[in-house]
Amino acid sequence: MCITALAVAVPAMADDNSDSGSSDTSSSDNPSDDNPSDDNSPDAPEPATYETTPCTEAARACVDLAKQQAWLIDDQGNVTLGPVAISSGGPGKETPLGTFNVQWKDKNHKSQEFKLPNGQGAPMLWSVFFADGGIAFHGGSVSRASAGCVHLNDADAQMFYNTLQLGDDVEVH
Repeated sequence: MCITALAVAVPAMADDNSDSGSSDTSSSDNPSDDNPSDDNSPDAPEPATYETTPCTEAARACVDLAKQQAWLIDDQGNVTLGPVAISSGGPGKETPLGTFNVQWKDKNHKSQEFKLPNGQGAPMLWSVFFADGGIAFHGGSVSRASAGCVHLNDADAQMFYNTLQLGDDVEVH
């Protein structure tokens, strides 16, 4: 009996929230409040598209080095994540510009270039490799320059890892 009551209550709760918390009596005062699909509603912003980024519709990942931001874009051209903070390569180890493809991914990659004090490779969690020379999106500090990779905070790196597929376009501007 409780399960049935909960199943009935959930849709009612969702309907109550669709009018921005107005009570039933006050929502009848303004008919436009009752229409959540009203295109002029200030509560329904347009979804961000690739056009709000420096990238083309073909990109699934977009990087703006000047602004130190990145985005994920779906196959309909809608931004699904971003802009998010990044850090990129520093002087002499710049992140390459251009259009690339996701080459391979490694959830728990260890750097061959940077070693920890114990001699093991530094962790590069949630790595998505897209350019020659081991250039990847991966978890790392977004407050200091990388050796050419695109550092993301760990939660964003995980989203890039879980979203991007082999062959997807990556644009770096």
